[in-house]
Amino acid sequence: MSPFFTTLSLWVGATLLVSLLSVEAHGSDDAAGGRHSKHEGGHRPSSNSSAAVSRTPLRPQPRQIRAARWQQDSAVFLGRFLTFVTIALVQSALVTLGDLYVLGTYAAEPTLFVLFGLFVVAVFMLMVYTLVSVFGNVGKAMAVILLVLQLGGSGGTFPIQVAPPFFRNIYPYLPFTYAISMMREAVGGVIWEVVYRDMQRLAIFVALFLAIGLVLKSPVNRLAHGMLERAKRGGLLH
Repeated sequence: MSPFFTTLSLWVGATLLVSLLSVEAHGSDDAAGGRHSKHEGGHRPSSNSSAAVSRTPLRPQPRQIRAARWQQDSAVFLGRFLTFVTIALVQSALVTLGDLYVLGTYAAEPTLFVLFGLFVVAVFMLMVYTLVSVFGNVGKAMAVILLVLQLGGSGGTFPIQVAPPFFRNIYPYLPFTYAISMMREAVGGVIWEVVYRDMQRLAIFVALFLAIGLVLKSPVNRLAHGMLERAKRGGLLH
């Protein structure tokens, strides 16, 4: 049971992190505004520079504005993720080492047990962080829903063959399925073909959620911000 409960604790730890820490970088807009105001409030440009400015477009093109917003949102997304994944890696090391040396959990390959835990938590952290970074509080609910589905659909507590048809159908599409399988290899003895297969499946989740974060964060955040402002003006939210 240690592979299942270790995997479960890694997902719960990632979910707690996004609940305790902010996924947004605060103060970046203020800093940018300060730079602009400093430039505008500085010395007056000379006549030559004024003529040069007059020949240039006064307003950036919409495409340039969208590109700048996307670059800023992508930088925030990746930068904050580094903070979250660093803390998550420490959590994973504490969990796996605690399993081995505090609880006395057996593992045929204790070193691989720790390393596989680090790999798994990095994948989980990216998934949960992306959901919250893109969808906000709705993303936290998505992470909890995914957790509930994976409790019954990953085959961690009992063979998936005896599970209801719904869970058997979603079994191949859950990250817990391959994370638990990897941890079992470290506990019972490694078959590298199985490990490589599990790592490839988890890498698909990495690519998918990385694409979601980089592509959808900027437009979804702007849409959610507009809806939130309208709800506040209407008195629905404080």
